Amino acid sequence: GSGVFRCGRGGDEAPSVEYRTILGSPRYQRVMALADRRESLYVGDEAQKRRGLLSLRGVFDDDGNVTDWQDMISLWQAGLHSMKADLKGMPLCISVSPRMPTRDRHTLERVCFEQLQVSALLMRAPSLLSLYATGTSSGCVVSLGETTTSVSCYVDGYRVADTVFGDVSGRDMDRELVRHLGLLGHRLDTAAGREAVREIKERYCRVGLKAERLDMTTDTGVPQGGAGASSLPPDGEYGCVLPDGTPVDLSTHGLDVGIPETLFQPGVIGGERPGLSELVCAAIGSVESALRPQLWASVVLAGGTSLLSGLPHRLGADLWDARPSGAELVIHAPRKRDLSAWLGGSMLSELAKDDEWTSRQAWLERGPV
Repeated sequence: GSGVFRCGRGGDEAPSVEYRTILGSPRYQRVMALADRRESLYVGDEAQKRRGLLSLRGVFDDDGNVTDWQDMISLWQAGLHSMKADLKGMPLCISVSPRMPTRDRHTLERVCFEQLQVSALLMRAPSLLSLYATGTSSGCVVSLGETTTSVSCYVDGYRVADTVFGDVSGRDMDRELVRHLGLLGHRLDTAAGREAVREIKERYCRVGLKAERLDMTTDTGVPQGGAGASSLPPDGEYGCVLPDGTPVDLSTHGLDVGIPETLFQPGVIGGERPGLSELVCAAIGSVESALRPQLWASVVLAGGTSLLSGLPHRLGADLWDARPSGAELVIHAPRKRDLSAWLGGSMLSELAKDDEWTSRQAWLERGPV
């Protein structure tokens, strides 16, 4: 995924390695001989633990495309080293963004076949892999990741409509939270600060149960309108502590619910595409009418951003009101839906037929496919 790297062995029920897709290089000059000399580049969790000392960078841009292939290779090599695994002569199943440019797909193939020397390669979209993880071949998959929000429709294993994309992803929400905290006097617009803000969002933000008027453009940076805040049960504290030790109560400023509400109201932060609920309706509505009931009856949530508290209930309420009269509506929200794409890949790598894989020999003979 664009936010978290996961790898493991086909058929396993959980990844062997899992860490953030970030790398870090020291930002200060070492002056002590006893200082740790082991690394000039830290990856994943090691970079996270030292983020105050490092210049952090991600591997993917805002569209989910690789920014530096050498960084990507370093990320993979770190994971394989942790697993004590060697891909040489082994088949590899990998998830790829549906928006990955053709040139990047060709680069990915070249890296896998020439540098990693895998024996065969199988590339599939995260939405399809997430559907595999549910054990069904039909459904409307709502993928909510760090850099991409998308809705894809499948019936009996066929993609029956073009994937539609939203304007707001997990990273967009992080950026908006950084902006509002900045307006409140808390500067967190560094790579390390943004990582801290992402953690705050995941822990303290939640989706309101109903839409209300939302204005995220005020001079004070305080969202106006509750965005469903009054609908939330009073089951916990919303206060958090910033990296410098400053306590902030997000609920006081409406940010705990206001930030996730941008998924459903992207226009308040400049988005031009419909909100999440409208995207799902549009995607299902673009499918042949005879196939739509199967999609309404199997709306599948996937991706790390879908773990935001309250999101399945809000989406379900919106879709219930929008569905055709009498249509069955089922929202599938697996507990480990952040792992859905990986779990589907684990299953597919065991079940895929030989003609679904691209072998190294075939690639060498005919070049990129």
